[in-house]
Amino acid sequence: MRASHLTCQYESDGSLLNVIRTKRALPILSRELVTRTTCEQGANPRGRDASPRGRDCRGARLPRARGRYRKIRASLAPMTSQVALRTARLIRARRSTILLYHGVGPTNTRIDPGFLRVRPEAFREQLGLLLESGFETVTVDELVRRSGGRKPPPGLVALSFDDGMDDNHSVVLPLLREHGVRATVFVTTGLIGKPNPWMAPESGARMMTVEELRDLAAAGFEIGAHTVSHPDLSRLGFDECLREMRESRDELERTLGVEVRTFAYPSCHYGPAAVEAARAAGFTAAVTCQGLGSWKRYEVRRSLMSGKDGTASFLAKLTGFYEPLSTSPPGRLARATTRKARTMKRARAERRELRGDIN
Repeated sequence: MRASHLTCQYESDGSLLNVIRTKRALPILSRELVTRTTCEQGANPRGRDASPRGRDCRGARLPRARGRYRKIRASLAPMTSQVALRTARLIRARRSTILLYHGVGPTNTRIDPGFLRVRPEAFREQLGLLLESGFETVTVDELVRRSGGRKPPPGLVALSFDDGMDDNHSVVLPLLREHGVRATVFVTTGLIGKPNPWMAPESGARMMTVEELRDLAAAGFEIGAHTVSHPDLSRLGFDECLREMRESRDELERTLGVEVRTFAYPSCHYGPAAVEAARAAGFTAAVTCQGLGSWKRYEVRRSLMSGKDGTASFLAKLTGFYEPLSTSPPGRLARATTRKARTMKRARAERRELRGDIN
């Protein structure tokens, strides 16, 4: 089969296996994977743990695959830990990736409307899956240097955190230090020590102080620049982009005494002027997300993690296929038809959590 064609293999248990590019298999794969992702987020109105054979979690009949794509059909029962580990090992043997987090802590629609935080138990599970499956953890700068502006060798993963939220110090640092893992934190310098603008005031969340950032640097974390004011760089000209980048980098290097080599576009928004500014500022790489970018040094792709992600979506994001799948016509349809059920499930979970806090 020519390299331009794709194949995807699923086992009968529905695990995501050996995802290789293919135009012909992508429509079927996108329906299966996005439906599995929405199912694990609570789309089953009957509350069943497993779906009837040949049907998804909503009871709808699954598309029939013919010929050599018959194996793509999968049951959409929740993934077991063994299936998830086997899948992660297969992904590790074929791909490298950069994961984008913001914070790790309690999350619900009241205090974290954008679901920027990942729950600590979910983050521990994701980290354990990466380590047990054999991924080598590196910083963003290390991964970019080893890739040389091309597709990196398989088996590397870089954990990155944007903005500089306080839980990066209180939660992420001790957890990663326990496992000997380093990460990259991209800091918005104009927000250092201030209240967290993305979280509700009642959450008490803030941004890290200079002293906390120094602790991260002393622990071997890479510190990257993330502008001064977190603007939409796609709307700014070259000079404005360059000023935001240079001032952010210079402030971090002056106060922390570290070399700042990489940059992250705020909210993944950037244009040609921002790319040229990142190059002119002297960064070795600039990273983006949300399905944008490639492995070019100043448009390096990342996969965005959120508080809504379960095991299936986490694995899909490891492959790099999640964004194109979720924005494809079948993916948009699956998300639209399950949105109400997923919202109701999260609301029930939040009510249970609130009752637990009261009690």
